[in-house]
Amino acid sequence: MTKKKLTYITILGACIAAGVFVTVPSQAVSDEGKSKAMILLEKAKAARLERKKALENKRNEMEQYYSDKTGHKYKVNVFFEGEMVDSDALNQWVPNGYNAVLFSNNDSKAQKILVSNAEKMVTAYIDFTKEINDKNQKTFCKTLYKHAKTNHSQKVFSKATIYTGKDSSVCQFALRDKNTNLFAFESYELYKDGSLAYVHTLSKDEQDYISIIKDAFPRTVADKARKAVSHALGEFLSTESYKKTQF
Repeated sequence: MTKKKLTYITILGACIAAGVFVTVPSQAVSDEGKSKAMILLEKAKAARLERKKALENKRNEMEQYYSDKTGHKYKVNVFFEGEMVDSDALNQWVPNGYNAVLFSNNDSKAQKILVSNAEKMVTAYIDFTKEINDKNQKTFCKTLYKHAKTNHSQKVFSKATIYTGKDSSVCQFALRDKNTNLFAFESYELYKDGSLAYVHTLSKDEQDYISIIKDAFPRTVADKARKAVSHALGEFLSTESYKKTQF
């Protein structure tokens, strides 16, 4: 035996003794690994289906609840965080942590949207279905404010602010509901044609209505709703001319 062969055999023996050689997995072991992967995949699929089923059940329950609450005068659609609200007038993405409820009047087809966050205990509305009796641009805000102050079930704790513009006027004030002890901010935008955009917030504590509105409607797509939100915040485009007064 040559010296070269002897050296090779010696190295080979040392490697075997040390166990440094990689064992090629048998077909059975390989199949077992595939089976485990398939089981995990199936479990993940089943879990996703269960979550989807639970979400749809919750959607159906909420839609039934709000439909019953409104006396079935509205078609009700519920949307969850990350979903797009399907509406021409109130099209928007639902922000994280919020649910959205879209109400469509069965007769007039006018719509309103309620966006709420249970953890923060806040609710915000954009309402195109609300009606008011006084549609005079010069007097409607005083009428609304007077009615709010004479309503014994609520306490108004702010002055009324009115923004008067060419195409619309915006009336705003804040109050507390004595029955529920909830704090509310109300913004009525009356247009020259008599149509109304009503933005409303509710909260357990006297929170800043601006942050509530911004959190609830950060991704409003529809032009009409986006303008209603902007004007409720007292924000106007440079092309819009509005005069602010208080009483």
